[in-house]
Amino acid sequence: MKKFVALKAYIVCTLILAVFVILPGCGGSAGGGHWNKELKSIEVTASLKSMASGTSQQFLATGIYTDDSKNDLTSSVTWTSSNTNVATVASNGVATAKGPGTTTITAADSATGKTLGTFELTVTGATLVRIEVTPFTSSIAPKSTQAFVAMGIFSDARAQDLTSTVSWKSSDLTIATISDPAAKGVATSLIPGVTTITATDPATGVISANATLTVNVAALVSIAVTTVNPANPSIALGTDVTFVATGLYTDGSQKVLPTSATWDSSAKNIATISTSGVASSKAIGETTITVTEVATGKTGTAKLTVTAATLKTIEIELSPVNASIALNTNQQFKAKGIFTDLSSQDLTSTVTWKSSDVTKATISNAIGSYGLATSKAAGQTDITAIDPASKIEKATTLTVTSAKLVSIAVTPAPMDLAVGETKQFTAMGTYDDLSTQELTKYVTWTKPIVSDIANLDNAGGLNGLATGLKVGGPVEITATDAATGISGKANLSVTAALSNPTAPVLGEAGRFVILASSAITTTGTTAISNGDLGIEDLKRSAYAGFTPTGSTGNFTVLTNGTSFGSDDANPAPFPYPLHYSTPVVGAPWTTTGAMLTQAKTDLGIAYKFLADDPNPGAATQVCAQELGGLTLTRGVYKTAQNVTITTGDLHLNAQGDPNAIFIFSIDGTLTTGAPGGSIILENGALAKNVYFRTGGTTVVGAGTFFKGNIFAWSQVNLLAGANLTGSMFAVTEQVTMISSTVTKAP
Repeated sequence: MKKFVALKAYIVCTLILAVFVILPGCGGSAGGGHWNKELKSIEVTASLKSMASGTSQQFLATGIYTDDSKNDLTSSVTWTSSNTNVATVASNGVATAKGPGTTTITAADSATGKTLGTFELTVTGATLVRIEVTPFTSSIAPKSTQAFVAMGIFSDARAQDLTSTVSWKSSDLTIATISDPAAKGVATSLIPGVTTITATDPATGVISANATLTVNVAALVSIAVTTVNPANPSIALGTDVTFVATGLYTDGSQKVLPTSATWDSSAKNIATISTSGVASSKAIGETTITVTEVATGKTGTAKLTVTAATLKTIEIELSPVNASIALNTNQQFKAKGIFTDLSSQDLTSTVTWKSSDVTKATISNAIGSYGLATSKAAGQTDITAIDPASKIEKATTLTVTSAKLVSIAVTPAPMDLAVGETKQFTAMGTYDDLSTQELTKYVTWTKPIVSDIANLDNAGGLNGLATGLKVGGPVEITATDAATGISGKANLSVTAALSNPTAPVLGEAGRFVILASSAITTTGTTAISNGDLGIEDLKRSAYAGFTPTGSTGNFTVLTNGTSFGSDDANPAPFPYPLHYSTPVVGAPWTTTGAMLTQAKTDLGIAYKFLADDPNPGAATQVCAQELGGLTLTRGVYKTAQNVTITTGDLHLNAQGDPNAIFIFSIDGTLTTGAPGGSIILENGALAKNVYFRTGGTTVVGAGTFFKGNIFAWSQVNLLAGANLTGSMFAVTEQVTMISSTVTKAP
């Protein structure tokens, strides 16, 4: 058996390497080679052939190579003007008209000095008469953008776009900012209100035009229903669990829904739920918990399973163990229930918390802060967690020291983030007894009043979260302890928004929702839709757990798709399934084997493209080893380490661009799971534009929601109840699913 597996792996690797070798300039390794090409000519372009005196416009230089590929060389060529009395041109390609006449704008190869591109530019003596700003009125949500255009009307009745040359101003910078040097005329909304956007000609200083920008109150987009337990929670009969409904709004913010939201249980004989979201188990089974926001009618749901296990004991989890904290600080306690079947459950929000000496420390039983102790005076107190149903309890000791805060360290220092990107500052306090404690949620975060390059949150749960608004900095960020006035500082700089990466070309592999080398296996009730299944290297019998229908190539769990095995004589049905009007690549295939061979070749090319560095469209960034709780904008994120999404959900923010590409190139494994583990798409992000490439196995955690396409070298494993929107590709081994839902991204 081992010899067979080794032989199979050798054949698979040989085939894939063969695919790579036939590509010009490419090696067989993941790093690959590069095309050999030389610069042939430069195409110089601009939006206007004729400009008025005193105006400016951007020239672009596009390099054309001997292999007919193209590349933007605007910032690397040498720019000149043949008549600087008519117009000058800066090193970045921005030309400024000086006086009437004609001049030649030239782009030369900086390395050789050879002129490879020219543009004839005419400058007229026309004068600016007025400016028109569009849109004249607009309305957007908070934390979004609106692009304004300033069109100049000249004395010769000609119009010219002046967006990048006028001076932009917002009458109320608390409502919206404008005039980002990297994106002239783009307003960024902050809070609800109305502001006047003004465009002024810098030459005259008096010719201007106004537009009105209204920032609306953020609207509810969706509702996430969660508990302190993993997704699809399981509780023991006779116990309760508290559900929390969190609304996602158009400005990207998240807020817990008010008490006016209504709760319901689909199977009240299994569990009921109160008006405050507390579910009480009644019988063994499963129910769906639904919350409805009254004003909009939007709903959110979560599964709840009730088991027969009974509570055995309660354990107290401390971090650190035998907690000792300074005066006027906090400590989070957690309670974990151990049941007769040896299963465990987080009871932090359902036990009753008690402090034996409230003069030393208090502990919260309030929603949102269960188990949070607050020190009051030096000394010791017993912290006890009591299960209200069984009266089982467990206690530990909390020591409050008289240590005094000495300093606060803010990290990262410095912080760099892109426009639209969010990153978290952390404040760590050091005390006179050399102990340390994280103070991120308890300090006050501030930035210079005059700085509008970034937002800085002090809201509950978001304390110290920075969001880049416009290019600028560095500015000084301060974290201050209100009781002592002690503060820590760090610098913050905001860079231009990240470039959009180039997506891989999938070719014939693009028709598949699941494509594997050796096997595709499902157990339990799985639903797959909107794409084909394919096994490249083994026979149709390598499908395991599927129920065939009366028609070849169809499974009961597969909707709007067809299954293929390498031993199928022809595509079934032939020539193509009804959901494809034409073949994805090339002419209709005469055999299934030929089609699967092409799909395998195309998959190898796509996998290598995702593994290579750099991406043609964007620079590569370092991928964090834990992605849970992060919000990322478009880009390429790469690491040689194993990666997890477990401490929270991963948020992918397209910033309003539905073409935003997200690529994660991971040489190790990828694992998602509780208490987070889901991928949340925001502000126009689409699952079809998200790519995860792993050098090993990819595991999607039980009950999590995965949005994107998985390219795993070995295996893709979907655990119980996992929901995936995208496609799964296992280059050398198999795909397994347990009661999963898989939908090919449209």
